[in-house]
Amino acid sequence: MGWLKSQLQLLTASVSGYATNAKAVHLYECGKDYYRRGERDRAFPYFDEAIGLNPTVADFFYWRGWSYEHKGQYDRAIADFSEAIRLDPNGDTPNAEGYGRGVYFQCRAEAYLLIGQGDRAIADFNEMLRLAPDYWHGYTLRANAYEAIGEHERALADREKAEEAEKPVPWRSLA
Repeated sequence: MGWLKSQLQLLTASVSGYATNAKAVHLYECGKDYYRRGERDRAFPYFDEAIGLNPTVADFFYWRGWSYEHKGQYDRAIADFSEAIRLDPNGDTPNAEGYGRGVYFQCRAEAYLLIGQGDRAIADFNEMLRLAPDYWHGYTLRANAYEAIGEHERALADREKAEEAEKPVPWRSLA
């Protein structure tokens, strides 16, 4: 089943323009496999090579950034999320995991929050919510950023918005 799923992803990728280089997609998938097993150091060379072969795929940078973030290398994570945003600023290309609009901004915002840059995190959460206004959990995440900079009233307002619209979370989160 794994081989079939991989082949289907490659076909979908080449048809949709997600990636035109099958080797880059294969390397990216290998990197994701190592990431999911918690072997992030082994994932990086695969992501690096995939990016070297096709530096136009936002999702390649997203996954490497996600790996950096989980290793505590926040500056590198922010750089990769920023590149993903540059390549796909509106989040028009859903990534292979099915996450869509705003996910790159969400991840960069979480990294900013982890290094104490609450104002920058809020700016990215704002952009995420502009792109995905129905993403209720985004209000909870932004509330955390407001709390971090001492804006308790705004945090409370966002928590209330999240409670009013609560539904299953479509994206993963560090919060």
